[in-house]
Amino acid sequence: MQVDALEREIASVHASVRSRLFAERRRPKRCEEGVKQGTGNADGMKAEKAQLLDIPVRRPVVHEQSGAPCFSRIGVNLIGSHITSIIPGLPAAVAGLKVFDRILSVQGTPLARDGGNAALAKLLQFQRRPLIRVERPPRDALPELASRLTLGFDEEWLAAVEASITGDYPLLVSCLTVLSLRQVAWWERRLDPLEASALALRLQASSTFEPSAPPSNSLLVEIALHHTHAELVQLLLANDICTLRDDGLESPRRPSHSETLDDGASVLSEWSGCNSGAGSSDSGSSSSAHVTGGQRY
Repeated sequence: MQVDALEREIASVHASVRSRLFAERRRPKRCEEGVKQGTGNADGMKAEKAQLLDIPVRRPVVHEQSGAPCFSRIGVNLIGSHITSIIPGLPAAVAGLKVFDRILSVQGTPLARDGGNAALAKLLQFQRRPLIRVERPPRDALPELASRLTLGFDEEWLAAVEASITGDYPLLVSCLTVLSLRQVAWWERRLDPLEASALALRLQASSTFEPSAPPSNSLLVEIALHHTHAELVQLLLANDICTLRDDGLESPRRPSHSETLDDGASVLSEWSGCNSGAGSSDSGSSSSAHVTGGQRY
């Protein structure tokens, strides 16, 4: 009976979190006649269309460690054929390529939708000044595009990291509850390169948050590595996350398995039973591992 009740509770919390996540990313319904015909938006203004652009990219000659000359990388990272991040100062950024651009072809040779970095590197291999054709989506299409490109990732994990960055504390607590009930060791987890790219897309698609660079790691993880589960819950409920970024912590301690995931029922009661209040922390310095975003071309 307890197992059945716990499973129902897990399903209920999971459904609640996912419904909120999808509701926040759902595009507004089109209500104007012009919008229904694809000629306007809900404000009566003409809808933007995707642009097709041919962009020449100049690749300077560089020397590898072996001393052999080669063309520099253009400095992009892809999910499929869409650009997810661009390194400032490298050829792609100088030429004017942008995040969310979909690369259609290089010198007339098509890039497959699911091509990724390896396929792009192959097309660029012997091109010193390649002409890259891209499709640039309109701004209002970015949230939907970001959601589509990040399908297949762990939604609750990405949403938890996103919430820890944007300061959406209720969503963060909800996502951590679901991850704990799923027996996910989120306090040990890091963003892998693809997850970092997916998160960067979601943040840059937001109209309320514009990061200056793709996030390299999660503040959520940094906190989790230095606090017990109970202390972490108190910090979250007290909305006291940001102070840890500035003050730092010493004597880092990883929470034990028994402190975090004894069973689903205790996790639920702990999340709901903690009173507001900040956990104590020593001043000092802390460090966390950083994900650089993986291989780029």
